[in-house]
Amino acid sequence: MMIQKWQTILMFAICASMLSVSWVSFLENNADPSTDGYQAELELLPPKMSTNVATIISFNTTWTAANSPYYLNSPVAIQQGVRLTINPGVQVFANTTNSSMLVHGELHSLGTAANPVFFGVNPSTSWTQNSGYWGGIQGQTPSQGTDSLLMRNTTVSGPTCYWYTPGQSSTGYSNLFNFQHFFRTNADVIVDNVTMKDGKEVRIRPESSQFNDYSITNLTLENITYIQAEESSFGWMSRTGSWRDEVTVIRSGIYMENTVYYSSSNNYGHNYTSLFNGWSFIESDVILHASSIPWSPTTTNPAWISGSFTDTHVRLYSSSSWSGPLLLKGSTFNATGSPSATAWPYSQYASQRGSAFITAGSSSYGKWTVENSSFAPTNGWTDIDYTLQRRSYDCAIQLVGRKQRFIHRCVD
Repeated sequence: MMIQKWQTILMFAICASMLSVSWVSFLENNADPSTDGYQAELELLPPKMSTNVATIISFNTTWTAANSPYYLNSPVAIQQGVRLTINPGVQVFANTTNSSMLVHGELHSLGTAANPVFFGVNPSTSWTQNSGYWGGIQGQTPSQGTDSLLMRNTTVSGPTCYWYTPGQSSTGYSNLFNFQHFFRTNADVIVDNVTMKDGKEVRIRPESSQFNDYSITNLTLENITYIQAEESSFGWMSRTGSWRDEVTVIRSGIYMENTVYYSSSNNYGHNYTSLFNGWSFIESDVILHASSIPWSPTTTNPAWISGSFTDTHVRLYSSSSWSGPLLLKGSTFNATGSPSATAWPYSQYASQRGSAFITAGSSSYGKWTVENSSFAPTNGWTDIDYTLQRRSYDCAIQLVGRKQRFIHRCVD
């Protein structure tokens, strides 16, 4: 017992001695640092951005996958001259119905094929008249930033409203994506492998014809009630970019304004081809409107457009003042299902769909020629429905080679 007691006392003495030395060393090492010219610094941990996004982004900011998802709880404005960079794999979720992204500066969404970027509604939110939709993304004025939009491997998804009656009555917002103010003076726009889906509206038109250049690669527009695509201001000035052959429209309603605008000229390097040429349309309702053109179409260089149309209805519009050849040519029309089975009820033009691939009514003014196009009218589809109800016109229809050429002309 006596030996154990002395052993305990000895161990206690050793520990006390070690503690004394440690505290002395600590006090010596942490004496007033000013005596040897040393300035103490606080070592800060790396900051971690909140996933709840502020209403204003006022300095260059990067959103990372480590801090994803990012939640929008209100309209979020990217200020003029400010760039928001979104790294691969980031998810951006709208928590509230008034959430949106308003871009006065620059938006760079840098998804990859393996790690895409996603914008949309918080998936845990129910879709009702008071929840489960948002206001989408749009460029804004005033604006500043010449690399205004860079979007790669990105999905922008709705809903942007709540439908009481599909395609007819809704509450909420219209915009899913508006390109207009991204195409600003001196700006560059790049869209590469992007899908925009499940929204009420997408608008494709520039704010200014004085933007610098653009590149569109593999853009898919899916389940969009109304797409406005206006060609006229895109082609002024020599540029390398176009929308040709790079857009797929699926289950949507689309109004293509001035769709043949540059097809009769080689000015600015267009090589007598529409900027909207070669789009693919699937289960959609399309209006092709040719209302004006800056160069007079000729037999050698007509105004024209072509596309690929599957289970899709096309309505041809023009104006009474149109003069010169106006062609829908080199196109394919085929079907995988009946007109009713492939109709999308949320399309703004769903009610205009009949059984014909092409309808040329009174709004066509008898100006269009359909030629060198192939038709495969199966599953209840027919070729062309042409009715012009204007007393001041005497109209004739000519169909040459049933699946090759259709001509209609109206004269006073």
